[in-house]
Amino acid sequence: MRFRLGIYGGTFDPPHYGHIRAAQSFLREAKLDALYIMPAAIPPHKQTDPGSSPEIRLALTHAAFDGLNERITVSDYEIRSEGVSYTYKTLTHFAGMTDAELFFLCGTDMFLTLDTWRHPEIIFSLASVACVMREDDRRADDAVADAIARYEAQYGARTFVVDHTPLELSSSQIRQILADGCDTSPYIPEAVHRIIDAYGLYRGE
Repeated sequence: MRFRLGIYGGTFDPPHYGHIRAAQSFLREAKLDALYIMPAAIPPHKQTDPGSSPEIRLALTHAAFDGLNERITVSDYEIRSEGVSYTYKTLTHFAGMTDAELFFLCGTDMFLTLDTWRHPEIIFSLASVACVMREDDRRADDAVADAIARYEAQYGARTFVVDHTPLELSSSQIRQILADGCDTSPYIPEAVHRIIDAYGLYRGE
C-alpha cells in the first residue's frame, strides 16, 4: 500500500482551533501516514497582515501544531521557496521527491475556486483534493457538490468532502477580535497567543 501524504496549505495568519480541527479531521478521514502543514510565503489568493512576516507566520504555525500528533509536521517548503506560493508547484515538488499518494486539503471557499487557480489540471492530476467545510450551510453543500461534478468532468479529479464538524471561525475574525482587545483564548492556543503578544501583532485592524 502506498504511503499517504497530506498537504494542508494556507496563510495561517494566525492559526486557530478551526485549522487544528480541520487538520485532525483530514488526518483521520484520508487515513494519512503523514500530514504537512504548509504556511504560504506569498499567498496568491489572500493578503496577509502587514506585521506578520512569513517567518512569524511559520513560528505561529509551529506553536499551533507542534506536538499535536506525531504524524503532523509543519513544513517550511513554501516559506523557503522564492516567489508566489502556487499549489501546483508545491505538489509538483513533493510528487517528484516521493512516490507517495498525495492529498491536498482546502476550505470551502478555496475549493469552490480551484479551477481558477494556476494550473488546476496539474493540481488535480497529482493529488486527491479534500474539501473541509467551514460552515454548516446547505447552500454551501450544494455548491461543493456542483464543483465536485465539474472538476470530475473537466479534469478527471479525485475529490471528497471530509466528514467534519465545522468550527465557523476565520483568521480575519481572530485578527478583529485581537484588534478589539477581546479575549481570544476560546479561539487560539496559548502558545500562539504568546507569540502574537511578543510581536504586538494584529493590533491595527
